[in-house]
Amino acid sequence: VFRKKEWEMKKRNQTESGQIIVIFAIALIALLALTALAIDGGMVYADRRHDQNVADAAAFAGGSAAAKVLEEGLAGMPATSYHGSFECPATNACGSIADPEQRHICLAMQAARAAAQARARENINLATQTELETGLANDNGVEVSCVDNDTSRSVMPDKYIQIEVRLTSQTKTSFAHIVTGENTITNKVAAIVRVRPRQPFMGGNAIVALKDTCSGKKDGVYFNTNKPVIVNYGGIFSNACIEGKNKTEVNAPDGKILFGISWNGVGDFNPEPEHTSGRMGKVPMPEIDCDALPVGKKDSKTGMHQPGTYTSLPKDAVLAPGLYCVKGGLKIPNGGIRGEGVTIYIPNGGIDINGGTNYLRAPTEQEASAGLQAGIAGLLIYLPESNDSGIKITGNPGSDFVGTIYAPSSAIRFSGNSNTDGYHTQFIGYIFEWDGTSSMTINYDQSMAYSSPAYLELFR
Repeated sequence: VFRKKEWEMKKRNQTESGQIIVIFAIALIALLALTALAIDGGMVYADRRHDQNVADAAAFAGGSAAAKVLEEGLAGMPATSYHGSFECPATNACGSIADPEQRHICLAMQAARAAAQARARENINLATQTELETGLANDNGVEVSCVDNDTSRSVMPDKYIQIEVRLTSQTKTSFAHIVTGENTITNKVAAIVRVRPRQPFMGGNAIVALKDTCSGKKDGVYFNTNKPVIVNYGGIFSNACIEGKNKTEVNAPDGKILFGISWNGVGDFNPEPEHTSGRMGKVPMPEIDCDALPVGKKDSKTGMHQPGTYTSLPKDAVLAPGLYCVKGGLKIPNGGIRGEGVTIYIPNGGIDINGGTNYLRAPTEQEASAGLQAGIAGLLIYLPESNDSGIKITGNPGSDFVGTIYAPSSAIRFSGNSNTDGYHTQFIGYIFEWDGTSSMTINYDQSMAYSSPAYLELFR
């Protein structure tokens, strides 16, 4: 019996011999496939990542060169290109262009092309890539174009110089060719940078409310008055709502009145408010470090307060030109604060200017050219995005605030009980409310308001 069972076991083992070889062969094929995928996939990814970095760097180099020319100009050219006068040249032969602004833009495009090509050639891997070509016909070159009437994304026509870089490379494979029959894998990458010229801040609107929801009354732009409000040389824009009262009269003869969500249909608005799909957003602003400024003090000889950091300012302060950081807010009760060529930065706390005859003017381009401590051209009052404490100004005849008041997270409430004429102010806040028993006239002066410098956008 035992011999019979032993013989049966040997017979069964003989029939199962060699199975491990089959299993090993299958596992080996799978292991080799995974190895091929890891090696070839890693090589393709590394080459593609390198190519994308090269394309991005080249596009940004071209954009920076164009922005520098647009902002600083060249010999014999205008010092700065502005949105309003930005018009694309019809030819790349800059020397033959008679119009100085178009020639300026042409030279900016030339500078962009040269810088982008130079940066790409510094970094391309000639082992996997061919030399850059002129144009993008074979997806391996630099193209610079100009657009001056793009209305696809903005309330106002978008104008820009576009730098597009495309790169094509070949990655040699170690194993994939066994499956695909190809010895190389093609990588194609692209980068697009757009350079926009210096342009009016917030589309050149005199009143802007950035809140983007309507949750009740006094959202967006709200006119709580039965006296005329006149906005000259600019428009009114609200991301959310525009509201008026029964006898509200608002006139913007030189601009539009636009809302993103709703208008309550009450009041006499001229022109009638229009719905827009465009939105205004909070924008990057110059960084201000209050601790880097000197401690502010009053000059005993001139009687003027000098630029620097303060915890408060007296109601009758006279400010010398420059940048002021007022920690804890600014309160001017029945006073007469005055200053020309000043930027007032409020990192925390609000602003309450109540009565009196007040006159403040932002620095001009020339006054601000000495550096940040000289103030920021066109920017009169600035509450950063982190400060939502609010601004309340009660105006009196004879007062004026010349420049831009920018408080993207704060409510701006403006009121008066006597006719207030001739404010040369741009108001930009989270919401804006005019609440008074008097008429108000805003003569928005673009030349004295803050303007957005030429800037770059990585479009793709």
